Amino acid sequence: MLGQADEAAYMAAMAAFYIVMVIIWIIWILVAYWAYKDAKKRGMDNPIVWFFVVWCLGCIGLIIYILVRKK
Repeated sequence: MLGQADEAAYMAAMAAFYIVMVIIWIIWILVAYWAYKDAKKRGMDNPIVWFFVVWCLGCIGLIIYILVRKK
């Protein structure tokens, strides 16, 4: 059984973990939104598809987008 101090430390660690995960999630949404805006600005077909590719595939999706986007 955990002591009260251990429980408080555990709760603080879990809160910090969730805060970091939310921040990473927000940043990744912003990166996907950037891909959408960039695809739209470059006149690519279906920029919303690029949003979801980058959002779902993460870094690999971003690399794919950067490699295939119009100059």
